[in-house]
Amino acid sequence: MIITSDFTKLSRSFAPADLGGGLAAMETTPLDDIFQMLDPLASDLSAYKGKNRLVLLFGADRDDVAYTSARLQLEQAEDALKARDTLVLMDSNPSARGKIRQEFSYDGFGMVLIDKDGVVQRESETTIPIEDLL
Repeated sequence: MIITSDFTKLSRSFAPADLGGGLAAMETTPLDDIFQMLDPLASDLSAYKGKNRLVLLFGADRDDVAYTSARLQLEQAEDALKARDTLVLMDSNPSARGKIRQEFSYDGFGMVLIDKDGVVQRESETTIPIEDLL
């Protein structure tokens, strides 16, 4: 899907949103860490286009079994994810009503794979196998 300034879904890729700009990850996370918390105010993923593949990881809360299991699998594949320039942007707080979470409509667990061109390659309410992410 393309996320426009009014959040209209136009296709299966993203584009600049003109709302705040900057990175979607919280600024307190070290940039060399591929695991970053998704800023609930972020509405734009275009800063990653052409640079990074993204795995968006949503959970009902930090203790959500599916969320923690998926995070563990991703951590075990960290070197392979780094080699593919992949960042994992996480949101385990649906009550914060993060703009990107709302755009993908996940109240509980969900995973989204976005390629470097900004195209959503896969969305799932279950864990996407690591092999499918690489």
